[in-house]
Amino acid sequence: VGVALLVTGLGRAQPVLAGVLVTVGAVLAGPALVALLPKGTWRATPVLGALVAARLWLNWAFFGADAFLPLGITSVRGRGAFLAGLALTASSLSWSAAAWIQSRTSARLSTRTMIGSGAMLVGAGTVVVAVALGQGIPIGTFFFGWMLAGAGMGLAYNASSVAALAEAVPGTEGATSSALQLADALGVALSTGLGGAVVAAGARGGWDVRATLVGVFILTGAAVVPCVAAARRLSGRPAPAPIAP
Repeated sequence: VGVALLVTGLGRAQPVLAGVLVTVGAVLAGPALVALLPKGTWRATPVLGALVAARLWLNWAFFGADAFLPLGITSVRGRGAFLAGLALTASSLSWSAAAWIQSRTSARLSTRTMIGSGAMLVGAGTVVVAVALGQGIPIGTFFFGWMLAGAGMGLAYNASSVAALAEAVPGTEGATSSALQLADALGVALSTGLGGAVVAAGARGGWDVRATLVGVFILTGAAVVPCVAAARRLSGRPAPAPIAP
């Protein structure tokens, strides 16, 4: 409820109402999130806290941009929804391919390396997509950029899941899984909410759509920085072996 009120407030045009909703939402959500997430999440304390924090920022970076990618292809570059859907599909395929690679290299590469490298790929992909908003840039640049980002998610997302469950105290695997899912939902809700607020403000202010979306991609891509910082607090040991189905 708190996050819903906060995100709703971000999109309101009336400053007073927006301020009330954001404040009430933060007051409700803050203590609840502290209780539900592993201790040390907000400080990225090793090990579980850092893993859950990295997961939150990773979802913020990828899905916040993913939500507005179709708008860039259709409204800024003037292409159809079919092409926008293909770009999203391409990132899903690269995500799957990178997840396969992660499962085959986990015995040699650490979780820190996997998450850090994956996050940087998401950041690089977001930069490429922002550049692709410019007129005259080949439309295929969107595909290349978002395939990079999808590959980054395939490396980092899967590695964080395996590592978090491996680090969970026996009997607390369910709580750990729930914390990861909460971090996923929170990262997506906050990044898309803030991005939507930026787009709505741009529409009200008559801003150029291209400039508005560049601002959104900067807002989402910046989340790569705390994600990499959280990953740096993890061990350099090889990642835990993937969990057998």
